[in-house]
Amino acid sequence: MDIDWLSSKSYLFANPRTPNDQKKLMDQLQWSSHLDLIWLSSSGSTAHSGEIKLVALSKKGFLESAQAVNKHLKVRERDVWLNFLPLYHVGGLSIHARGFLGKNKVFEFSQDKWDADVCFQKLKEFNVSLTSLVPTQLFDLVERGWTAPAALRAVLVGGGKLKEELYKRARQLGWPVLTTYGMTEASSQVATASLESLKNDRFPDLTILSHVDIKIDNGEIFVKSPALLKHSVILKEGEQVWTSYGDNDWYPTGDLGEFCDGYLKIFGRQGDIEKVNGELVNLNRLNEILSETLTEQRFSQQGCFLFVPDLRSGKKVELVLETE
Repeated sequence: MDIDWLSSKSYLFANPRTPNDQKKLMDQLQWSSHLDLIWLSSSGSTAHSGEIKLVALSKKGFLESAQAVNKHLKVRERDVWLNFLPLYHVGGLSIHARGFLGKNKVFEFSQDKWDADVCFQKLKEFNVSLTSLVPTQLFDLVERGWTAPAALRAVLVGGGKLKEELYKRARQLGWPVLTTYGMTEASSQVATASLESLKNDRFPDLTILSHVDIKIDNGEIFVKSPALLKHSVILKEGEQVWTSYGDNDWYPTGDLGEFCDGYLKIFGRQGDIEKVNGELVNLNRLNEILSETLTEQRFSQQGCFLFVPDLRSGKKVELVLETE
């Protein structure tokens, strides 16, 4: 991948399948005139058609995040990275930043359609020691019953909640899985399981990385870091809504959690936890149980629990099931 990490040149990484109306909005931004930035679409982009949310990260901050991850993983020059994650997502792009700083080889396959067989073959062919996957990709590898290649010493898994059952299945097959918590707005990882967690199969705690400060306010996780975004921009037809962030600003993640003794626990998104008849109800956990139950019972329908307003209780939980 051709990117000059040390120049003032800015880069925009966009999904090639971005709708034409959103591409036009990006062109109107004149992003290249803002120096030393990496522009990415946010995973929290608006759901409205005809708008898009972009996040601007400084290259210096991006590299600070990469350096913190390299330190956490004890990266050495002989390490080899394999990337199957899109470069227009922070998870894929950050691998190249880590490779640049660590002087590591990075084998790039993000433009290929995901194929677990190909991934496993490349892991062995290139003696890969480090890679990053999303939970569905890890599931595909584990489901085939493959044991981890001998050279592989860490598999970062983020981009979605990793179920404890899948984690334990992967560990039993020797996959060195490190769970992570991160976001586009923080240039990738905020907290990651330690290498020491691989000494046993217990579901790991998340260690705060060295570039990050954490605080909990009203249950919500706030992050401060030199790797935080410099700007976010919501682009609409004829309108640009900018929000800028300073070096000492705390960023509200919208996630609920607990921070104790350097470890972070994630409970879910704000709005996923509400009081119903005086009791806290975790919607995220209910939907996990529902998904597991539907799968175990081999139901073809999909479903989810929702909070809905209720005159008596304030909120109540309703189940919505897909019909034929």
